[in-house]
Amino acid sequence: MIVQALSGCSSDFSQPFPMPLIPLSQEVKKVGGAPEIYLQEIKDLRESKVFLEHDNMKYQTHADIGPVAREALSKAFEKQGYKYSNTAKFIFKTDILKWHAKIEEGFLSIATAEAEVAMALFNRQGQKMYSGKYRGVATLESVIYNNDDIAEILGASMGAAILQLSHDQKLESLLTKK
Repeated sequence: MIVQALSGCSSDFSQPFPMPLIPLSQEVKKVGGAPEIYLQEIKDLRESKVFLEHDNMKYQTHADIGPVAREALSKAFEKQGYKYSNTAKFIFKTDILKWHAKIEEGFLSIATAEAEVAMALFNRQGQKMYSGKYRGVATLESVIYNNDDIAEILGASMGAAILQLSHDQKLESLLTKK
């Protein structure tokens, strides 16, 4: 048992993988003159639905990840002072491009989670006004991992990507331009 613990990562994972919670930074800058916005449903466009790769095993969730990401993005914008309306003049279309974790073996194994979202901003007439890609990464070093550990870094990586999106200075100036 000691040899196994010293030679690699010990883990206890289950299927289906639990849906990560997405934490948001408490540091929020209020946006002066924040307009009404509308967030469309977030689509999962990941090439693979695998959340975690470890020891030649692949773990995935059977839940729809779009609503969890949309709720976090919505909260990030609300904290900044944006309001929501179905008739808003700014419409966000957001897609999840990546969201997964991988564990690299070693004495202290490293779990790395990565999230990437793409956003396009449209006006009411359907014209694209702005677009961007936002990436978040989180890591954890340990000799033992479980679902909760990996879900935590997955959530942190998506939280970082969402924070980048909601604090994009070019986007903010476009939204608040009079």
